[in-house]
Amino acid sequence: MGHFCEFMIRRPDLEAPTAPLALPHTLYEKEFSYELNWETFPDEMVCPLVWESFTNEICRQSSHFRDSSQVAALLEAMKAHHKVFAVVGASRVVMQEQALRAAFADV
Repeated sequence: MGHFCEFMIRRPDLEAPTAPLALPHTLYEKEFSYELNWETFPDEMVCPLVWESFTNEICRQSSHFRDSSQVAALLEAMKAHHKVFAVVGASRVVMQEQALRAAFADV
């Protein structure tokens, strides 16, 4: 939650919320006219490849944070155990390949 809050607080168009959990709702009310409902929320609003809304940016930031964390964990495991088996989603492999190749080139 800290990474998310830091990203969202950098938005100059926001007024300070009264509580940390109020921040996403404040943004939602500014950008969307339909009811906040997880069952009917449009898929394109959480697609990191779309540049339409703050929710898309949250997805991009979350994806970047996940990749960075996983690459760091894999590299630490490699230092300690020399062999690592990891199960991740297919898109994670593509996103992390360049960082892992660069790190393994130094080994």
